[in-house]
Amino acid sequence: MEKPRIALLSGDPAGIGPRLGAKLLKKRAADFSPVVVGNERIHTAALSRLAPDLIDLFPVYDVPAGFLVRGERSAEGGRMQLQALGKAAHLLLEGRVDAILITGFDPESVSLYDPLLPDDLAYVKKAFPGRKIARAFYLSGSPVTLYEGLPAPLAISAAGPRYGEEETRPEDEKATEDALAFLLSLRKAAPGEERPQSP
Repeated sequence: MEKPRIALLSGDPAGIGPRLGAKLLKKRAADFSPVVVGNERIHTAALSRLAPDLIDLFPVYDVPAGFLVRGERSAEGGRMQLQALGKAAHLLLEGRVDAILITGFDPESVSLYDPLLPDDLAYVKKAFPGRKIARAFYLSGSPVTLYEGLPAPLAISAAGPRYGEEETRPEDEKATEDALAFLLSLRKAAPGEERPQSP
């Protein structure tokens, strides 16, 4: 069985999302075919500190960065999150990825950029216009939000942006790994088999 192609988005690039993404790639890149969607320079910088041997091993769909201050919430971080999900949505609809995983997501910076997008659901709906989308459930224990009404799975890990922190927290790393594990378990369910459900 081919490894699932999962678009990895690191949420607000001014937060800890890029480091969470780099740590996930370092630990679990052998389990899936990563497709990174985000600012290439920021992605490369995070990998260079944590897993330099992985630089240039995965396709990166670049999201240009404007003025960002590391560790600070901004409308620019919100714009970059929206643009990254828009690119990932196109990849998903074109059949070039099988799922989307977002970590380090910050709905507040998205709202700074577009006040009509107050939460995660509005953010997802913006990337997939014309679809009836709803939250499917939160995976208890280590919150992961899944959405129904999409052509393939999209999961947002509960790992927030944590502005101003230099290191990731174990609970954020676990939430990100749990989101990946859940997406992989969905992929392993054969046609006609029952898919994993929320506990």
